[in-house]
Amino acid sequence: MPHSTYSIGLDFGTLSGRAVLIDHQSGREIASCDYVYPHAVMEKTLPGEDRPLPEGYALHHPQDYLDALPALLKGILEKSGVDPRDITGIGVDTTATTIIPLDDQDMPLCFREEFRNNPHAWIKLWKHHTTQPQADRLNALAQEQKKGFLQRCGGKVSAEWYWPKVMEIAKEAPEVYENAHSIVELADWIAFLLTHEKKRCQFIAAFHAHDYQSDYGMDEDFLRALDPLLIRQAEKNQRWPQQKLLTRTGGLQADLAARTGLIPGTAVAVACTDSPIAMLSMGITREEDAVLIMGTSGMLMFYSKKDVCIPGAMGTAENALLPGHTLHLFGQSAVGDIYQWFVNHLAPHSYYLEAQEKGESIYQLLNRKIAAIPPDSPLPIALDWMNGNRCLLQNANLSGVMAGLTLSTTADQIYRALIEATAFGLKKMLDAAREAGVSVKSIRACGGIAYKSPEIMQIYADILELPISTSSCSQPNAQGSAIMGAMAAGSQNGGYDDILMAVAAMQCPMVRTYQPCSRHQAAYRRRYRHYCQMHQHFGVDQKEMTEEIRRPTFI
Repeated sequence: MPHSTYSIGLDFGTLSGRAVLIDHQSGREIASCDYVYPHAVMEKTLPGEDRPLPEGYALHHPQDYLDALPALLKGILEKSGVDPRDITGIGVDTTATTIIPLDDQDMPLCFREEFRNNPHAWIKLWKHHTTQPQADRLNALAQEQKKGFLQRCGGKVSAEWYWPKVMEIAKEAPEVYENAHSIVELADWIAFLLTHEKKRCQFIAAFHAHDYQSDYGMDEDFLRALDPLLIRQAEKNQRWPQQKLLTRTGGLQADLAARTGLIPGTAVAVACTDSPIAMLSMGITREEDAVLIMGTSGMLMFYSKKDVCIPGAMGTAENALLPGHTLHLFGQSAVGDIYQWFVNHLAPHSYYLEAQEKGESIYQLLNRKIAAIPPDSPLPIALDWMNGNRCLLQNANLSGVMAGLTLSTTADQIYRALIEATAFGLKKMLDAAREAGVSVKSIRACGGIAYKSPEIMQIYADILELPISTSSCSQPNAQGSAIMGAMAAGSQNGGYDDILMAVAAMQCPMVRTYQPCSRHQAAYRRRYRHYCQMHQHFGVDQKEMTEEIRRPTFI
């Protein structure tokens, strides 16, 4: 019997960090642990401050990561009980674009007393959404100059991406911009903490920052025309050389090894953003399948053998994970967050009492209620833009809309309309892909909603008219990071040299498949037509009105 070796997968999300230990040969999860960030998402004030942050800010505290990293590594070793010498690889992923300004010691600039009260010196989370003006200015110039990088991001650079956030710092806090020795992606900084090696993930640099060294990148002339100050940041970025995904970035540094019980020099993989690596854990190796991640936000990803650019996509990357294939990413800025909003603000008190009486969660009760509503009922139609539109319009200033409300509309009908809206938004993306010549024929879904909410998954399958398989994997991103760790370890250390072999051995199993119900298709197609009409009206024809409604106008 072959000797077992393992990889640790680290996944740093919006509210917590997770770790899993995965067997290289079987893909079995040996242990898992998590670390909830004490500061969560800072949206109201900075620590120790009374001054409110502007609306749309979403910041993180760097200390949460500095504490989470050793706690997760030590915790996973203690829970698993395996010999640390058998752990031969570590992989890591984080949210993106999440950026952190660093000082000349490569530590957070916000730790310095003079910048402690400046919000621009803190970590700007992926859902920090005050950068739309910067994105608009960048896109207008790029469109005027007919820049090729726009083809790689669906025609527009997202307000969530790297340069709009950097531009905001340069404009709003020049003192932070001037003193930042570098402004790096969170994933690259976490990999630095693990190894003390300064490396930038080539995929992140090209995909999120359109790095001007890449074929479709922003050249120096464009950055200079946009803002001469940006050249300085681009030059600082070169202090962190780029390295390809699925390779070894370095070995675990001695101090962290001593604090956690792991072996110094354990192979650490080049870091990645969280969503794409779910393609690995979900076993996607052909172009007809897609991965759907259903969490607080949503991500849809699939491959194509031909290198095509799909209008409205978040981004496109050649040979990023699967050789000879182009990876396409789409996303929704809110999915589970929309459902949570309804539960927090609109779910009747009587529903909570009913759920308590039946021994259910409020979500179980709501899902049971919406499953009893026929699709051809006179339901409202909603737009899923309550946190802006990530795809296809890429406009963070848009707001949610609901039409068809009457005095007879019930709370569970509103909840169902919101769920349908997120499914219709996803269908809109699949239609854009199909029009560009890329056809998705099945979906593998992961995340808490996919695993826990069969009623919602059936609605999705019916609306998309596609089979949807769900996984039992509790941490698909972390498991994807573990696969990256196995690639960093290599076959000589019990890992893998070939990504297809690694995926075949370590992917998550599918446990259930939802088939679309043909009886419901006519009703959903009619409702989808209404969704598309609202999408055009409120997102394109009258987008200024939709944007203005959510802005404070009182004097």
